[in-house]
Amino acid sequence: ALGLWRGPALLGLDSDPVRRGATLLDEQRLTALEELARLDLALGRHAEMTGELFALAAAEPLREGLHASLMLALYRSGRQAEALEVYRRLRSVFDTELGIEPGRALQDLEAAVLNRDPSLDAAGAAPAGPSGGRAVAQPSPASAAGPVRPEQLPSDLPDFTGRGEYLTELTEFLAGPDGVSGRAGEPVRIAGICGKDGVGKSSLAVHAAHRLRERFPDGRLYAAMEGLGAGGDALSGVLAGFLRALGVPAHTVPEGRGERQALYRSLLAGRRVLIVLDDAADETAVRELLPGDACSAVVVTGRYPLTGLPGIRQIRLDVLDEAHSVELLTRIAGAERIAGQLPAALELAEFCGGLPLALRVVGARLACRPHWTLDRLVRRFRDEAGRLDEFSYCGMELRSHITLAYRALDPEPARLLRLLTLLDTAEFPGWTAAALLGTDPAGAEDVVEELVHSQLLDLVPGGGGGVG
Repeated sequence: ALGLWRGPALLGLDSDPVRRGATLLDEQRLTALEELARLDLALGRHAEMTGELFALAAAEPLREGLHASLMLALYRSGRQAEALEVYRRLRSVFDTELGIEPGRALQDLEAAVLNRDPSLDAAGAAPAGPSGGRAVAQPSPASAAGPVRPEQLPSDLPDFTGRGEYLTELTEFLAGPDGVSGRAGEPVRIAGICGKDGVGKSSLAVHAAHRLRERFPDGRLYAAMEGLGAGGDALSGVLAGFLRALGVPAHTVPEGRGERQALYRSLLAGRRVLIVLDDAADETAVRELLPGDACSAVVVTGRYPLTGLPGIRQIRLDVLDEAHSVELLTRIAGAERIAGQLPAALELAEFCGGLPLALRVVGARLACRPHWTLDRLVRRFRDEAGRLDEFSYCGMELRSHITLAYRALDPEPARLLRLLTLLDTAEFPGWTAAALLGTDPAGAEDVVEELVHSQLLDLVPGGGGGVG
């Protein structure tokens, strides 16, 4: 009967009784279409009917039954985000034109789609029929497409060196004591890695995330957070990127950041995904990217300890010791070359101060110049005036990292750092800051603490308040 229908009923007849009859016929046709959609869904034909349902829903923007069938067809086709977008558009139409919310059945369906309710994959959650009853059992269940597994991590370092204790602490914490990252009711596991620029925070986070692949079988997300604050388009862009990685088509990503957050957490609910947020400046931006339950876990790296995040396990990453520094140089420049010039290798490691980034620059420069002796490079580093310029090779350099840290300082800590360069020593007692700044000891202590917090000064162990 539906196949024989052509256009609006009794078109062109202006008689009131005829028009009333035509309205009844139109209503019966729409009811029949809703019943047909319900039966098609019960038979597992969700993929074939989405196009027609889109057209019907557009033609009947207030018809809840058609929109419910469209939402379920999209969800069973693995298009959860589009199903939610159908509900959001319908709700907007209802609010604008009628000033009301969609019916309870449609609201319940939206909640079920958000929570990936298993009943939606079976017969029990099909839209109600014209009599308001639940759908009949399906002859064969229609399985929705499986969720997308994101794998956004940068490649692991083949010459990752040392960090055994840090790596053990990080992986055991994130995996959980029994190898399960979290359960319902538990807080989200957040591991923070802080330390000075070039110390290898990102390398440790990525290396650990690769090792935890089996613990987080639903994927790994990664975002470079440098320069991202709590507001603006950049953070909203990170959310959009995560949603696309989780399988949301680009044209259905919500516009508002709040809606993106809600959808992001809904997609992560119940899934074991590891999220790596690299080089975060503060806690505010990180909070917006935390999952909503403890099944997923988060690794955050940054110059500063992000102790404002409740429950964070903070790992303060130190420089490499002498042995691991030489080992890293050996793995980059070659074992025979380093073993034959070990005294010079030890001096180069000392110039690098145990910073993996500095060691990588030195190792790469040696590797690309096989005719250079290590002593030749040592002589270049002995020139203090030009030493910082030597730590640069093919995009790797220390100067840019130091510049970024300096520019992030408040005026008074920046002034103290400049004044400290006038001292002819690498270590100094804490009261020196008060003399240089011309202020009281308490005020100077706050300024020194800011430089320590920014990883631009180190406290000297056992130095009685000394700083270096």
